[in-house]
Amino acid sequence: MHRTFSRRAVGDARAGLAAPADALLLALALALVGCGSLFPAPAPQAAAAGANDVSGALGDDGTLSDGDALGDAVGDDDISDDGAVTGDSAPADTLPPCDLAACPVPDEVCQVAVCVGATCGFGPAPSGTLCDDGDPCTAADRCVDGGCVGAGARNWTHVFGGDGGRLGAVLPGPLGGALAVGTAAYNATTKYDSWLLTTDADGKQLVDKDLGQPTHDDLVALARYPGGDVLAGGSADGKGRLLRLTPAHKPVFSVATSTGSSSVRAVAVTATGVALAGGMLDLNSKTGDAWAGAFNATGALLWDWKRGVPGRRVAVTRVAAAQSPATGGLPAGSAALLGYDRLLPASSGSDLYQMWLSALDAKGKPLWHTTLTKDITGSASGLVAQPDGTFVTLIDGSAGLQLQRVDAQGKVSKFATLPGGLIATASELIPGPQAGLFVVRDQTGGSGVIYGLSATGATVSQTPLIFPQGANGRVFDAAWAGDSALLLSGDLQRKIGKSSSSIYRAFIRRIDTFVQADCPAGDACRGDTHGCPPKDGCDLALCSGLTGCFSTPIAPAACGK
Repeated sequence: MHRTFSRRAVGDARAGLAAPADALLLALALALVGCGSLFPAPAPQAAAAGANDVSGALGDDGTLSDGDALGDAVGDDDISDDGAVTGDSAPADTLPPCDLAACPVPDEVCQVAVCVGATCGFGPAPSGTLCDDGDPCTAADRCVDGGCVGAGARNWTHVFGGDGGRLGAVLPGPLGGALAVGTAAYNATTKYDSWLLTTDADGKQLVDKDLGQPTHDDLVALARYPGGDVLAGGSADGKGRLLRLTPAHKPVFSVATSTGSSSVRAVAVTATGVALAGGMLDLNSKTGDAWAGAFNATGALLWDWKRGVPGRRVAVTRVAAAQSPATGGLPAGSAALLGYDRLLPASSGSDLYQMWLSALDAKGKPLWHTTLTKDITGSASGLVAQPDGTFVTLIDGSAGLQLQRVDAQGKVSKFATLPGGLIATASELIPGPQAGLFVVRDQTGGSGVIYGLSATGATVSQTPLIFPQGANGRVFDAAWAGDSALLLSGDLQRKIGKSSSSIYRAFIRRIDTFVQADCPAGDACRGDTHGCPPKDGCDLALCSGLTGCFSTPIAPAACGK
């Protein structure tokens, strides 16, 4: 279990980040968001007692509290492994059992058909099942005791595992929760292991599972098969690794993608269940070849592709399976690969890169290769296949966050430009609702920003991303949960006393978003803070379209205390 991890101090190489904004900056940032944003300000909740370090959960008031012990029971509900709800049975020798498949379907959203002896009946759906209470001002509604409850905004950050852990990829999990993979530090210098965990909708840990030997294993990428299985990519003892798991987290296959030094950095799954992977081969400090491959349902290699440039490091950073619309777009089963060629350092000492996008057909045959940028300092950090058959790429460079659209013939056009660039420690591009997009960008100082983009590239929202007080955060992955929530995963950094050393802890964050219809007319808190009086002079009145009026504390120094 991860609570047995050794603590480790990370040296100066990762410790030069500024301290995060204080509570006043958080309050002002939330006030700027307002009620009409795609991402509303979260309602504060009381932090659990005993908050003392980044070893537990972040309350919505910005404080950290100790997390659940890893030995806690998975849940309080008595539900069988297959999710069935059972009732009292009639004596076996009196009546034949009823046919559950033939029982009528109940009209109520949080009721399910059950057999009570030989008779069909209705019973409550498992608590936590997602539902819709019909109220546009609530989100992530769940079944509780047979009724659909409007839960309102559900915003949380939870820290997991031991020191040195990180969660490199995240997907929506069951019952509105999260599924994430990453790296758990077992030894301060030489050994680490790949790691999987799941949570419920409130962030409570459900599954904590090691997925390798405690040597040198990691997982950094996730994708989901059409039937619900999960594909994870990373490395094991210096070789690329691809792992397929069932919804119960049982391995279907675990394969090495090469016999030499390599790594898998990105994965995707086609509509027909073919696994795609991309990364690097024969890598060292200066050179390496870009690589991609396709694998069938049992992990057998179908094809592989390699691109090398003498004397340079070339890599695939993102993989996307083409959506293949009825007209236009790439052929069915095609893949797009986003990557870079690392050039000689510039006169300033920074490396220069050429970013590119390549398209391959279902047999791995190159269709086209197009250059996105030339000789810049930056990173290729996002690739999304759009329903119209095009692809949107994200390049983080000195000119800002550049988003480009590439059509099925490889023609490049400008999609959007967002401010910033090169000050971010990580940037992620992920698909959102109705062909929209999210750009999640964190930066030094314990904060960042989340941009919501429409299908045409217009900025719909711009929301502050604030990390816990006393910790800097790095977002390694993000995912749209499909129930109006955004999931983030990565690690949090916290200084050790007054020294330059730091500790790192893995985290998952959930941010509820406002994508439903507006609240009913006459809501006094809609769009401003009228009707939201502060509790005292050290509270700032705020408003959320999901949760109504609330207040958040102002830093004591700012209100005369």
